[in-house]
Amino acid sequence: MRQTSAAWRYALTASHGVALRVDSWRGGKLLASRVPVVAGSVTFDDTATLRRQLSLTVPLVDMDGTRWDPRDDPAHPLAFYGQRLNIWAGILNPTGTTEVLNQGWYLIDQWELNDSDQTVSVTGVDLMQLIADNRQDFPDSPPSGATYGSELIRQADGILPVWIHPDVADAPINTATVWDRDRTKNLADLARAWGVRIVVDDDGRLAALPPYPAVADTPPVVRLQGGYSGTLTDRNRSGTRERLFNAVTVTGKAPEDESAAGPSGTAEITDPTSPIRVDGPFGRRVRYYASDLLTTDQQCADTAAAMLRRYSGLSRAETIKAVPDPSLELGDVAQVVTGGNPWTGRIQALTLPLLASDSMEVAISTTPPDNDDGGS
Repeated sequence: MRQTSAAWRYALTASHGVALRVDSWRGGKLLASRVPVVAGSVTFDDTATLRRQLSLTVPLVDMDGTRWDPRDDPAHPLAFYGQRLNIWAGILNPTGTTEVLNQGWYLIDQWELNDSDQTVSVTGVDLMQLIADNRQDFPDSPPSGATYGSELIRQADGILPVWIHPDVADAPINTATVWDRDRTKNLADLARAWGVRIVVDDDGRLAALPPYPAVADTPPVVRLQGGYSGTLTDRNRSGTRERLFNAVTVTGKAPEDESAAGPSGTAEITDPTSPIRVDGPFGRRVRYYASDLLTTDQQCADTAAAMLRRYSGLSRAETIKAVPDPSLELGDVAQVVTGGNPWTGRIQALTLPLLASDSMEVAISTTPPDNDDGGS
């Protein structure tokens, strides 16, 4: 959760105004501060490669007479020649103070002029798009002495600054790995074998972060409650076996002698009291994962056991609507309460309206994102 003042949570449950600031930058130069906005939203999704999406509507001509359609001007604040929008959203506290929180950076990828209502629509995407666009000229391998951290920096190739969380331990990497031309695929493989999350953070950095702990081991950071003094307005629940597995098989890179089998490891739920044991009525359901970065049977077995712990838990999801709260972020563990029925899960996606007209939509789940470890 983004850090807020003590007055924030109280203000959300009372009548309050919203605050918004949109700044346009290109090449480190500020092109426009406080771009006027008449409608907009940001969407965050932990299951997507491009985890952030932005939609804005601005007036064609503002009260100062400034025209906001880029036309053929590559230096216009809303053009798509490397322009980035930095979004700050927040609330007006009852004390009269304004509090805004950084919602991240977005690469402008499209604008559209609507003559009938005299507005310009702008869409933006996660800065990971810059990594996806800049494919390697040819496949290559890590150099001698490379580590996971040094390869993260090499894959970023100066496109984005790199930040490694202090709790993430570096380690030597298998130099027999062959990287793809697609940098986002390489980053996904790197994250799986390293056991980290690699994302673009609110500051526009390519960040290596610790994995999410299990929901059951994490205290909720927010309570989304209905009724009097609550902010929740709607709640829908579902459960599925789709993301539930009772066995995981992991294979690593085969040795140079191709006649020999590569390393592998399997973990299974065999507890006779488990409703999803492999020899029970649930049936055997296996998740497979392969990585060139795993080189021993023990590494494969450890990876399989770790994956099984995450994919053998309760598979449930809820979608709620609530008063917009810019302090929430992906990965927050939230407790949802209506009618005395509490439930806890992790925020996996959310859409935050930037103005006060709509509710915030939040997807909460007990299972990891689909793309969290690349298994199948």
